[in-house]
Amino acid sequence: MCPEVNTGDFVVPGERLGTIEEFLPGIGTYEENGYIYASTYGMVLIDKVKKTISVISPVVHYNLIPKPGSMVIGKVTQIQNQLVFIDILKVNGRRLNTPFTGVIHVSMIDKNYTKTPFDAYKPGDIVRARVVNSRTIPLQLTTVGSHFGTILAYCSLCGTRLERLRRGLVCPKCGNKEKRKLASDYGMALNTASARGE
Repeated sequence: MCPEVNTGDFVVPGERLGTIEEFLPGIGTYEENGYIYASTYGMVLIDKVKKTISVISPVVHYNLIPKPGSMVIGKVTQIQNQLVFIDILKVNGRRLNTPFTGVIHVSMIDKNYTKTPFDAYKPGDIVRARVVNSRTIPLQLTTVGSHFGTILAYCSLCGTRLERLRRGLVCPKCGNKEKRKLASDYGMALNTASARGE
């Protein structure tokens, strides 16, 4: 007998996949009256060596709505006279399928006075922030505190990843020095690929 589905097929809960004579029920399946059924929606995975059939559900975080106090990671998309706009990519360490938009007012960048957001952030920076108000869109964020701020940045001149100096950042390729509001673990929190969402 052949299975009723193939690896890669999309199935829904209750859909018949095959019989226990052919396969052992794996993740995302159940057995009833000698037949194996999908217990969740997702893609079929048949392991011919182990003789198992599974259904792998996609990882989807629909209800990750940031709340006050949530820690978020995002990418700076735009800077205005008093505001920094951020696409929020992660909430409390969990990646979002669709980013939220957040905004940091110049008064919420650092405990020390910041004259302009351009002194603290640049478009493309990866920033860790905390949600202070989620009742409005864009969400209101803050980077006050040593744990918050830029965790990864790239040279404004050549695009190379910036390295930390005692004060500020330097480009190892062209020598350009730049200033940011840095998180205490700048450069250690994310690697380049994951930060860029690659």
